[in-house]
Amino acid sequence: MATARPKPRRRWGRLLGTLVLLTVGLAAFGLFAAHRHIRGIDAPIPAAELLVRIPTGELPTAIYWINTSSQRIPRKWMLDPGQDKDPLTKYELAHPAFVLRWSDGRLLLVDTGMTPSAAASFAKKARFCCTKDAGRHHGSVATALGDEAKKVSAVVFTHLHEDHTEGLRSLCEHAESVAVLQSPQQATEHNYLTRKGQKFIDQVACADQVTLQGRAPYRLPGLDGVSVTPVAGHTPGTQLVTVHVRSTSGVKRYVLAGDVANVRDGIVNDIPKPWAYRYLTVPEDDVKLGAVRRFLRGLERDQRVEVVVSHDLWALKAGSIPVFARASNGS
Repeated sequence: MATARPKPRRRWGRLLGTLVLLTVGLAAFGLFAAHRHIRGIDAPIPAAELLVRIPTGELPTAIYWINTSSQRIPRKWMLDPGQDKDPLTKYELAHPAFVLRWSDGRLLLVDTGMTPSAAASFAKKARFCCTKDAGRHHGSVATALGDEAKKVSAVVFTHLHEDHTEGLRSLCEHAESVAVLQSPQQATEHNYLTRKGQKFIDQVACADQVTLQGRAPYRLPGLDGVSVTPVAGHTPGTQLVTVHVRSTSGVKRYVLAGDVANVRDGIVNDIPKPWAYRYLTVPEDDVKLGAVRRFLRGLERDQRVEVVVSHDLWALKAGSIPVFARASNGS
């Protein structure tokens, strides 16, 4: 007696089910590998004195921020709602670049935000999971800098997620060469989320990649007053950027902390990101990241350092760093 063949619809259903299982399995394996990787990375936190000691040399005279895009997102997607005492506090996701200016007009960027097209793509992904807000795109960092874009001598990144690196391309319209200064850890340690950012830097025509020498905190050659310190927990290659700015009233100290926390209250009150974020969206080691949060909280409280997280728009507006203003004398 002949064996009955499966109906075509049933065969397609089995094939689809197999593909779904394979996709889920590969995703689960990728997350497991990323969690294992990030837990294997160790970057000892240095003594606070190494970061707050005023360095010698000509310090930058001004620091600013430029917001390349923003999007309203419920705070519960950015801060663990089970530990957040103020879950209804206003929150808006920012994608900034920070600008340091020296007296001779040189500029250093810390992160570069996104171009409008990249910001639109990012906002679309965020709408899929977390918000109904379509977001606002404010132009690239080069557009905001205007004529001063050609004075950008170097860039450092707090980490290599695309919303921090993608704006680098816009600088190539104004400069033939921009030094991208990276700690050895950032230049060599990658996972699937940061590998894309490194590949992007590799492909940007004007990017002149320089690996910093010595040991942490790494000083930036020719850019006195700024150092980078690798820290563990968020992504491979995450680093704190410490800045000393000299003004007529003295020296002001900042630590640009990137995504160690997405909401400033994460630092102030030692609250992690939501479970789904740190386990599914961006695999993190919260034990090590928690140690960094508490270090930064103590640094701000005891050493009078202003800690700045990248994505909290309202905290950026309330902080002491002003929005970028072009030099009135053109220098």
